[in-house]
Amino acid sequence: MAGRKPLDREKISTDVLDKAEGIIAERGVSALNAREVAQGAGIAVGTLYNIYGNLDRLVLRLNARTLDRLCDCLEAEALKATTPEDQMAAMARAYIDFANDQPLIWRSVFDHQSSGDTVRADWYSSSIERIATLAIRILSPMFPDNQRRAARRVATIIWAGVHGICALAQGGNLRHVTHADPKRLAEDLVRGYLAGIDQQDPTTSFKR
Repeated sequence: MAGRKPLDREKISTDVLDKAEGIIAERGVSALNAREVAQGAGIAVGTLYNIYGNLDRLVLRLNARTLDRLCDCLEAEALKATTPEDQMAAMARAYIDFANDQPLIWRSVFDHQSSGDTVRADWYSSSIERIATLAIRILSPMFPDNQRRAARRVATIIWAGVHGICALAQGGNLRHVTHADPKRLAEDLVRGYLAGIDQQDPTTSFKR
């Protein structure tokens, strides 16, 4: 009797992520459930748990893939510009566009709360760091002596500001403050901040 055909874990993993992404894109991360994902991917629920362990890890995998796609999008837009100011402004606009195009997928990255026993793996931290590394690389020429800490600090402040505008717009709350285009606001924030930073002493660490 012929033995069972071995599982193609890579294909199954991709199918599961695609199905999970479809559910989240339509109904949000709170609607995700193992039975529906497994059925959509054509596998048993036990196989899903065998590959991912639990739904938390599945969502983290999907969020990491989303972050990688976001980074690819930001980098592609940055490559169309030349100066650090123009590149960062292009990335800010692209960030808003990404959230507008895939709002529930974007929100999943920030809304999902893992259970206490799920620890973020190195691959997830790596996906987060990709975006920071991209911004730091773009900003580094603005600072003397390759002050990476200064570039990271500025990148963090800009990201926090752009994300805040994006989150307010996605939540429908930006209209209580302004009816301006969120992309224009994000670009103005980037350009205004970069024009006003003290490049001689931007290395102060954040208080923890």
